[in-house]
Amino acid sequence: MRVLLIGLGDLGYRIAAGLAAKLEIDEIVCAGGGRGEGAFLAGKLDSCYEACVSFTPLDATRQRDVETLITAEQPDLIVMCASLLNPWEVLAATTAQGRRIRQAGTAVKLCSALPILLSVMRAVRNVDYRGPVASLPWPDGTHPILAKLNLCPTIGLGNASMILMRVRAALRHRARREGQRNSELPLVRVLGDAGTLWPCLAATPPSDPNDGCRIYLGEDGTRADALAYEGHPWPAGFHLNELTAASALPVLKALLPGTERLRFTCPGIDGNPGGYPVRIEGTEVTYDFPPGVELADAVAINTRHVRAEGVERIEHDGTVIYTEAARSIMADIAPELTEPLAPDQAMARFPVLLKALGVTSHVET
Repeated sequence: MRVLLIGLGDLGYRIAAGLAAKLEIDEIVCAGGGRGEGAFLAGKLDSCYEACVSFTPLDATRQRDVETLITAEQPDLIVMCASLLNPWEVLAATTAQGRRIRQAGTAVKLCSALPILLSVMRAVRNVDYRGPVASLPWPDGTHPILAKLNLCPTIGLGNASMILMRVRAALRHRARREGQRNSELPLVRVLGDAGTLWPCLAATPPSDPNDGCRIYLGEDGTRADALAYEGHPWPAGFHLNELTAASALPVLKALLPGTERLRFTCPGIDGNPGGYPVRIEGTEVTYDFPPGVELADAVAINTRHVRAEGVERIEHDGTVIYTEAARSIMADIAPELTEPLAPDQAMARFPVLLKALGVTSHVET
């Protein structure tokens, strides 16, 4: 089995390490900038584990170069980790402008996530690649855009999957207190998105329960939302990439040939906003809602959450229309960042985000 991983920043490296250490994979091809250390990072993994790990320099904004790489490598799975700007540049910003950008919502920095993702997915389509593509750059919001262009990845990673991991940890502690085994833990299904993840990481439920995620236990889907807030608090920072990577590995394993079916929660399914319970069997991903929950209801819940991240709606051509709240917050900082954003305009808008953040240089993550 061969995996192509695009984007060898901190998160990409953690995922590559997890793939090499925990899964029976023959070869991992890491491609991207690698922060200038790509060959060294891949060489470390190659020395430590049984999988052959290599590095290929790649400017993933160059679609033809991505097409050439996919054609040459013929991977069983593509994992897309790259973006123009590390998300922590925004999430960990302490300047007044950085805090305002964060307050306006994740959608304000779409211009950093879309260019490489667009390039990769257009390459996937042009070379007629038929394998699964798993994507990390804010799939809650980017996948609905890509779906309008018939470019949606197979599945998203992180966010709602991370909530599921937090809930399972709470259930393990409960089981231990009650003398049960981990094998007896109930099925966990989650509805939520990146915005609902933050209260979970802070172990502090939102004042309005409708602003939080929904947790369903067992086949009958008993609501247990409070479990999402029982874990140890995690502050924002690069260390969260460890949880992101851990939540991605079961999904990536399930997408590989010859592996067992997985019931999990993942974002960005079928171009719908937010995260949903799913069954993964081979390259087929289907919804796995508890009794009484319909797709339309779940999409409506997650649409509300993604609107809180600054997205009012997405036009038929993928153009993002920002909420009045986001536009108001950005009005005296960088109003251009909340003007309607067509996907192909993202690269041109990216320098505006860098300037607003006070970032003078960047590397692909």
